[in-house]
Amino acid sequence: MENTNNQLPTDVKTLQDLRLKEQSLLIEKEAEINTLLEQLRLSRAQRFSSSSEKQNPQQSELFDEVEQIIVSETDDEPVGESGKNDKTTPSTAKKRGRSTLPAHLPRVDVVYDLDDADKFCPHDGQPLHKIGEEISEQLEIIPATIEVIRSIRFKYTCRCCEQGIHSASMPKQAFPKSNATEGTLAYIAVSKYQDALPLYHL
Repeated sequence: MENTNNQLPTDVKTLQDLRLKEQSLLIEKEAEINTLLEQLRLSRAQRFSSSSEKQNPQQSELFDEVEQIIVSETDDEPVGESGKNDKTTPSTAKKRGRSTLPAHLPRVDVVYDLDDADKFCPHDGQPLHKIGEEISEQLEIIPATIEVIRSIRFKYTCRCCEQGIHSASMPKQAFPKSNATEGTLAYIAVSKYQDALPLYHL
């Protein structure tokens, strides 16, 4: 005799509700299983993987694009009879010491010379002869220089008649009643609107 308790309902609406309920339960179970699997994977990674303090061997390759380009260009160079590249690699061609300052910058010579009394040999008293010079260069940056331009006009008069005073005329000024030159006002405008400096800093 069949068990009537295991029989499915014959009503369509009831069957649809039952099917939706089963799908909902199945989705919840799958989400729970995925969560547990992710926790297991993280636990295994924390326990068995390399420590986070150790450097990954591939991390050094993240910022060596320039070195890789140099190596690739060196590998592409023609090989000489000795089996080596004809051109010297940048690492071996690099000069020691400080780099040379740009040639287009103006130079100011400061000469350090011996006093006249020291230009004699301390051993035999004979005069020393200059055999060369040693030059070293340093970069100097001069900030904005502030100076006052004084316009001096000589005044002349006639001692005989003493009529009238004569003096040279001033060049035409862009701002006649201002004590700032055109360059000063241009500097303030550029600093304010181009460099975004507040006026109280100027």
